[in-house]
Amino acid sequence: MTKRLCLTISLGLGCLSCEEGTNLTDFPYVERMVINGVVEAGGTEVVVHFSRTLRQDETFNPARAALADVSAMIISGSGSSYPLVHDTLGLYRAIGLTLIPGERINLEAKWNGRRAAASTVVPYPPDAVSSRLSHDTTGSQLYTLHTIVRARVGEAYGQTWELRRSGELAAGGVFREVVRLVNANAWSEAQIVEEYVFSLDPLDTLLAIVHSYDDAFYDFFITRGSNVPGYDDLLFRQTGGPIKWNVTGDGIGLFVGHATTTAPVLP
Repeated sequence: MTKRLCLTISLGLGCLSCEEGTNLTDFPYVERMVINGVVEAGGTEVVVHFSRTLRQDETFNPARAALADVSAMIISGSGSSYPLVHDTLGLYRAIGLTLIPGERINLEAKWNGRRAAASTVVPYPPDAVSSRLSHDTTGSQLYTLHTIVRARVGEAYGQTWELRRSGELAAGGVFREVVRLVNANAWSEAQIVEEYVFSLDPLDTLLAIVHSYDDAFYDFFITRGSNVPGYDDLLFRQTGGPIKWNVTGDGIGLFVGHATTTAPVLP
């Protein structure tokens, strides 16, 4: 699920692009903080992972990259400050704040003489209008899941799925599409379309898990390379081009708000 934090962050070039035939070790090494944080709507804590870039000729080791001595805080929309306290392997927690949809929160971090910052808006849980499944080829297990959401300005949307069978629960799917409406109003709707392979029984219950993100996630997703497996497993994969992060200063990475809604899928 998208709530999972990716601990195997291997960036190397960071935001530098590379061309075919270029020796990656030719680039000068620039040490930066790498920040990965997903702010969950309705939550009462923020979890952020801090690491650093490693040299191109080093074998990536998550434990070696993780940072345990970052000084960082979360500043809520009301102006209250919440220190981020190190837990383990670069994971930091800020506990006690209430994450209110529509509120902007800020992250400030210092490490080894470097400073980084990021800002995100906690999104509202998406308002799913409808979700339906189409199956065009008889005998095939390839289905198309169509979900319509009421869109808000400043939010982006994706979907995964959840399958309930005989009291057991399975979840899956990745983002190959993230949508947003630049000029949304109170009546605007956006459609999310994904293809999945299912093995469905007549008594199965299929649900669409609709995800809303702060707008910064859309820019990251598109520049990271859309039409590749989604946020879960490749959040910080280097795709050969410049990635648009929302962390500024002496850091790179993504600090972004997230919320979900579950919608029943109609045949």
